[in-house]
Amino acid sequence: MMKKIFLIFLSIISIAVSLYLFFGYSTNFYGLQVSNKIEEFSLVDQDGNEFSENNFKNKHSLVFFGYTKCYTVCPVSMRKLEALSKSINSPNLQIIYISIDPSRDDLESLKIYINKFGSQFVALNGTKERVNRLGQKFRIQVSNVNFGDEFNPQYEHSGHIYFVDSNAEIKMIYPTSLQDIAKITQDIQILMEKIN
Repeated sequence: MMKKIFLIFLSIISIAVSLYLFFGYSTNFYGLQVSNKIEEFSLVDQDGNEFSENNFKNKHSLVFFGYTKCYTVCPVSMRKLEALSKSINSPNLQIIYISIDPSRDDLESLKIYINKFGSQFVALNGTKERVNRLGQKFRIQVSNVNFGDEFNPQYEHSGHIYFVDSNAEIKMIYPTSLQDIAKITQDIQILMEKIN
């Protein structure tokens, strides 16, 4: 058990270093300040509508990659996102949940799952290839090591929350070690005012 905890800790450190080296960051904000444009992609939301880079434009977004059958990182992160949606309380904010397990997360499952959290939440799905391609833009980390039983495999994955501005540009990253609701809210409110 200790070995597994140590490996997870090393993985988190590795992810943080990767983000630092790939994006760079500024200390003006609580989170990691970055600048990475989201290019052309196409997924499907929980209602079966196409969702592309254009859906990021003219709205600000908090983005999280997870899967509905996760019982470790995702429940905690989704409650944080729910708290952020209430704390920021803006009609110009959308919360985007992107499934890293598209083969099990069909649209019906996504719709039932996402409806628990509020009208600002949108769940996205697509082929594994399309999800992975978009995930590369966010530099998400998903372990190839599965755990759990054979009927409900679990995946180790990063629990980062990302802020995407209304120009479809990734501006902030909040790793699990930087997810204080009040401080994230302050960052986002400043960014939303600055960009608007």
